Amino acid sequence: MRRSLRLGLIVGLVGLILLSSLPVGAEEVKIIAGGIPFGILGRVFPFKYKNSTGTCFVIDIDGRQYVIAAKHCAPGIKNGDSVQLHMKNEWFTFVIRPIFPLNEKTDIVALAADRLIVPKMEILVGAGDMILGQTAYFLGFPHLPPTPYLALSTKFQEWHLPFIKNATISTLELNPDDGNILYLDGHNNPGFSGGPVIIANHHKQETLQIVGVVSGYANQNIPVQLAELKESPSEDQKMGKETKLIPYVPENSGIIVAYSIIEIIKAIGANPIGLPLPQSNR
Repeated sequence: MRRSLRLGLIVGLVGLILLSSLPVGAEEVKIIAGGIPFGILGRVFPFKYKNSTGTCFVIDIDGRQYVIAAKHCAPGIKNGDSVQLHMKNEWFTFVIRPIFPLNEKTDIVALAADRLIVPKMEILVGAGDMILGQTAYFLGFPHLPPTPYLALSTKFQEWHLPFIKNATISTLELNPDDGNILYLDGHNNPGFSGGPVIIANHHKQETLQIVGVVSGYANQNIPVQLAELKESPSEDQKMGKETKLIPYVPENSGIIVAYSIIEIIKAIGANPIGLPLPQSNR
C-alpha cells in the first residue's frame, strides 16, 4: 500500500514538472480517470480583479483559449481591463475582453486574454451526462482570514496547487430563467468562487468533464442562545436607546451553489474571440 502511494506521488510530481516545462502550444496533456491529474491542476489559478479575488480556470473551446471565472468576482469588468492570475509564485497581468452569458443570473464570465496562458489540452466541457448522486470534484483556493491568501495551498516547483474537494450532485435546476443552477452536497469555502466542478464521464470512463463553475454556498440561519448580561448599563441604554439583538446568525448549510457551464459555452459560441491555439504539428 505504501509503495503504491509513493509511486503515485512520484508519477504525479513528474507530471507537474513536465507540465511546468511545456511551452505554450504543446500538444494535449493526457487525462487520467480516478482523480484529478496535474494537467488540470495546472489550469486552475488564483484570480484577482481590482480588489476582488477568487479562483479561475482555463479551457480550450473550438481551438481557442478562455479564462473562466465567477462573474461576481469581476464586478463591472469590461473590454481592455486587466486581471491577474497567480502563476509560478507571482501575479501575472493579462489584458482581457469579457464574454457574458445571455442570462444575467448566470454567475460566470469568460475572458479572452491577450496571450496564451497554458499549453493546449483536450478535456470534455459541457453539462451533459451528469447523473444525480454521482461524485463531483470542485477545485479552488480557500480564503480563511486572518490566514494570508494562498497560505493553505500546496506549493511545488513555484506552483500553488488548488485544493481538491468532493461533493455529491444533489439536484439540478436547469431552468434558463434561473441561470441553470447545480446544487452540490459538500462544504465550500470562500475563495472557491470561479473554480471548476468536475465529474467522471460515465460514457467515456477515461475522461473527466467540466460541468460547472462554483458560485458560493447557501446559508442557513441558526438561532443564537442569548445569555443574561449582568454588566453595567451601556451608554446607549443610559440614554434611553434600545439595543436590538439578532436572534439568528448565518451558517454554511453544506449546499454548494454552482452554475452549469453550458450558458457560457453558448455565449462563447456566439462570440468566439479567444486567442487561437497553435495548430497540431502532427
